[in-house]
Amino acid sequence: MPVMETTVYQFEELSDEAKERAREWYREGEAEDFSADEFILDAAKTAARLIGIEFAERSYQTSRGKTYTEPDISWSLAYCQGDGASFAGTHTFTRGAAGAVRAEFPSDMPLHTIVDGLQALQAHYKLSGAGPGNLEGKVTDDQRGNFVIDAIVTDSETGDETDDSEITKTFRELMRDFADWIYEGLRAEYESRQEDEYVDENIIANEYEFDEDGNRI
Repeated sequence: MPVMETTVYQFEELSDEAKERAREWYREGEAEDFSADEFILDAAKTAARLIGIEFAERSYQTSRGKTYTEPDISWSLAYCQGDGASFAGTHTFTRGAAGAVRAEFPSDMPLHTIVDGLQALQAHYKLSGAGPGNLEGKVTDDQRGNFVIDAIVTDSETGDETDDSEITKTFRELMRDFADWIYEGLRAEYESRQEDEYVDENIIANEYEFDEDGNRI
């Protein structure tokens, strides 16, 4: 039986053309693994907690039968017209949220606008005498990948749904803005992981080996 010998190359030893082929291989794997990375939603979970949003959870089962839970956040990064994000969960008025968000995300103006809007909505509700408690909201999506958000708003003390359509509309828009903020963060992270510098560093750190043409061995 003939034995074939193949010369093995480290990434730095490849030609420019072969390096680009190696990068393409890595990027394909990065795209497949991106949604499974437990760290990509850390900023969203932190911001949500500070704002007063608690994500609903959904369960999924692996091919080996293990069951896991994750925040109920849906998104698409296919770079097409239907891209976006949505989530399901609840919002509870959180005193001091504006200051906490600014301390954690000092330069994130879109997020500041969202939390300020929620605080203003609460103040309006209290000043209007519409109810004795604080505003609470429930957020849902359509579960069909359309990234459409719906919401209902209730009084925390009475449990009654507000009959002020403007309050509900404003709350829904703010939750939509937060979903868009999540999407923009995910897109920025994804794009940073596609850049040559990131790709090269990870290929080298993992000591992947290639043939002369840049094909993974």
